[in-house]
Parts: sequence; C-alpha cells; structure tokens
Amino acid sequence: VSRDTLKKVKQTSPKRRGVYAKGWSQRVTVGKFSIEGIIFGSKPSTYTIAHLLENGHLTRSGTRTRPYAHLKPALEEAQKEIIQKLGAML
Repeated sequence: VSRDTLKKVKQTSPKRRGVYAKGWSQRVTVGKFSIEGIIFGSKPSTYTIAHLLENGHLTRSGTRTRPYAHLKPALEEAQKEIIQKLGAML
C-alpha cells in the first residue's frame, strides 16, 4: 500500500522543475506486532515546502497562493485501501 501511495504522491505533486516530486521516499518498518509504511520527504526541498504547497500561503504582496492538494488525497486513498485489505483478511 505504501508503494502505491508513494507513486500517487509523486504523480500528483506539483512539477515546475521536478525536484519536489522526485524528493519523496518510503520506508517500511516491521515490528513484532506491526508493519509500518512511512512516506517522507527525503530532500530539504521537499519537506520544507510540503505544507506550503498543500495548504497555500501568503506571498510578499499579501495575496494567497492556490493550494495543491496532493498529500491528503493520497493519504485518504491509502487508508481506504488498508481497511479494505484488512476486511478481506478477516
């Protein structure tokens, strides 16, 4: 699920030069009773501006930029997919 979510985040990320979209990575941690997939910005250009792009921000002139919702839709889709797969296992 985390691999599919990473692909979706990279596809839907804003691409001016492509550096931001390429900066996403994933890590899967296997514990004794859990498996955790983490998607994170591995480059400073990614994790420092993710919230600004997701929510929009004020510019120097006082206007607002438009938000680029690319993280929240991928997260919601991943949550639905996990619930669906867990339901199929039971």
